[in-house]
Parts: sequence; structure tokens; C-alpha cells
Amino acid sequence: MSIIYHMENTKKRTLVIGGSGFIGTHTVNSLLDQDHQVGVISRSIGIHNNVEYYCGNILDEDFLSQSISDFDPNFVIHLAGSKNRSIQIDDFKSDINTNLNGTLNIFGCLISLKSLEQVIVVGSTEEYGDAESVPFVESMNETPISSYSFSKTCTKYLAETFARVYGLPVAYVRPSIAYGPRQNPDMFISSLCTTLLKGERFQMSSGEQRRDFIYIDDLVELFMAIINFNSPVTGTFNAGGGSSVQIKKIAMMIADKLSSESLIDIGHIKTRALESDEHLLDNSKASSLLNWNPTTSLEEGISKTVEFFSKSTHEE
Repeated sequence: MSIIYHMENTKKRTLVIGGSGFIGTHTVNSLLDQDHQVGVISRSIGIHNNVEYYCGNILDEDFLSQSISDFDPNFVIHLAGSKNRSIQIDDFKSDINTNLNGTLNIFGCLISLKSLEQVIVVGSTEEYGDAESVPFVESMNETPISSYSFSKTCTKYLAETFARVYGLPVAYVRPSIAYGPRQNPDMFISSLCTTLLKGERFQMSSGEQRRDFIYIDDLVELFMAIINFNSPVTGTFNAGGGSSVQIKKIAMMIADKLSSESLIDIGHIKTRALESDEHLLDNSKASSLLNWNPTTSLEEGISKTVEFFSKSTHEE
């Protein structure tokens, strides 16, 4: 099913695949602000009225081919996929099917487009897995430790192959842990905010592990830097927040802002098997080639995020 809002103009046409999710809706906002004509492929209709929605599954090749052909994009940002952080065999099968085969379907539709200028595919810092040294640089070998990170690593090599063999202008972005307003409550910061705002106890691991968090606006700015670059961009680019912080420090920062320190249960949950002690991305490549750097401090990003969830809770 497609719901089309026709707009006859000469704007750049940007298709966001997976555009109804957390990163997707923020990306669409930025594109609209920069006067793009925006299309979204998603399983459901999102929050925007002034875009062209194509509702379906990226594993449906006929739907995908028709939707991409109809919209005829200049730019494509691929955010769709599954996120099973599991080591179960069935999850490997599912993630490979959705993340790798789904991306293959997309690439297969894009290689014949005459209007295409740039493709962006989004991966994950988890592809670096339990690498022994930080910060992580793009040239490091991946050591995936879950079905999700394995399937994303495969997707990265698929992108490189299509760039090399078909000349597909595809940039692969590896963000650290993105956070911010409107995030679904299944990630650490959003879950922490929503749980504490309900007055419930938040159970977590020891929180000794250090992680790199990037505010959503900074990540979207990298997408815009790639799209607005003066020539097609290829290769892999890290997108980190610029520092690594202990998880328990993040928890206490948020709890302090919500006066809920007593609701944090540190050490209640076991740390996941094979989980690395520290994640930190080196942004030097994106900084030097694309003139991109994150500008939102952790304190500022956390404050904006807590404010959003607090306001949303009070409005319910």
C-alpha cells in the first residue's frame, strides 16, 4: 500500500528506508528543513504529513522495486532492519534475512537508477565487538558477537562490493549508541527515562562498562554532510559522540535530574556474555573528509532527552 502526497517541483528527492523509526523521523525532519522532497519506505505510516509513504517490507522485492521506481530518488538513506542482539541460531537466520538480504534487495533496485547521486547505509558500533583496543577506527577488523552485529558486518561488505563492482555511490555509517527525544523505550537511556518517570525501579548491570553515546541531531548532521558533499561519498565512517562514559554514570546523571537516585538497582542484572569493557569511536575520518564533528555534549543531550520524556509523561 502506498499513500502519496503529490508535490510537483524540482526539489532533491530523498528516500528514507525505515523512515518511521527513531533515527528515521529525525532524519526526515532535517531533510524537510533543507527543502528536500521526502519519501519513506516503512511498515507503517509515520508522523509526517508532507512526505510520500510506501508501506511494505524490504523483503518484498516487487513492492520495493515499484516503490523505488515510483519515487525515483536522488538520495537514499537506508535505516531499516532488525536488531536482535542475540546468539540464538534462529535470530542469526532472521537478522541475515532482514539486514543482509533486505539490503541486497534495495541495492538491486538502485543500481539501474539514472537519477541516483548518493546512498547511505547505517550500521552499528557493535560490529567492532570485543575489539581489544580503543578508540575503534574504520580500518580495524570486525569481531561481531551477536546476530545483529554479524548481519550488519556482512551488510558493510555488501556495500563495499556494490560500490566496487557496480559503482554504487554508497557510504556506510557506523554510529555509536544514538539517543534523544522520541526514541522507543527499548534502549538504555530511553528505557531508563520512562521507567523512572513511572516511579518504577530500574534494574541494570554493574554499569562498569564504558560506552560511546551520540545525540540524534549530531548523527543526522553527518547524513546531511554526506548528502551535501560536492561529490559522491563512499567508504565507512564512524559517528561517535566523542567520549566513552560508564553506563552507571549515565544512569545516575538521569536519576539525579529526575530526583530518582533511590530507584536505580545497580548490579541486579548480569552483564551479557562477551560484552566488551569499552566502546569508543574515532571520528577522525568523518572530521577530515566531511568536516563533521559532534557538537552536542553529553550533559546537553541528556538534559534535552530527559526534558522530552518528562513532558511526554505529563501530557499522557
